[in-house]
Amino acid sequence: MAPRRNTRISVLHNCRRPSSPGGPFASLTWEQQRIAEQWLWKFCKRWAENLPPWRRAILAGVAKRLALHPPPPGWSRHMFAVKGGKHAQRRHRRERVDVMALARAAKVGNKPKTAQKTRVRYLDL
Repeated sequence: MAPRRNTRISVLHNCRRPSSPGGPFASLTWEQQRIAEQWLWKFCKRWAENLPPWRRAILAGVAKRLALHPPPPGWSRHMFAVKGGKHAQRRHRRERVDVMALARAAKVGNKPKTAQKTRVRYLDL
């Protein structure tokens, strides 16, 4: 017999993992725990009005991941470049611009001219 709607399924309570005694960051080193707690505090502050337990668990997992594997220094610049590239693609699609034609024209225009002889200068040291 299928369970009725809007009722809790009692069998699933046996599948739940018990919460760790040291909190969500018990498996980390002391320094990593402090970093993860800082990340979690920042995330919880951002979601202050709407923070159900399931979202807090997801944010704790993200904080733990960031504490274990912090993003490299150029990560934010790379993300902004990706965002800018996607925006440019959307704009070109909206304006119906043939990007490949522009690329071909730029490639033809940037051909190297005939090699010019360069004069070598010797410095008196």
